[in-house]
Amino acid sequence: MVGALISGNEGILRQVKGIGAKTAARLVVELKDEAHRIGIAEEGSPAIRDAVSALLALGFTRLEAGKLVEGVVRAKPESGSEELVKRALAASRAR
Repeated sequence: MVGALISGNEGILRQVKGIGAKTAARLVVELKDEAHRIGIAEEGSPAIRDAVSALLALGFTRLEAGKLVEGVVRAKPESGSEELVKRALAASRAR
């Protein structure tokens, strides 16, 4: 479902019993950004998944880890997992 929200695929959402076209459209509009933050570990490259997992092991919540890694990926998309973790930790200290 997270992937459907991220991609805006209302058809998948309408397959859920009780979800019609209007509700599916509203879910996509209202939850797309949050779904992206939460789903970055599920949808991303192996480096992104590894970086989020490392941050989770260090005590960050899934949402915090996703936001930090997402920020690093936006700044430097071709980063490896080690660099993603280092930059995410630096970003968390700067907050």
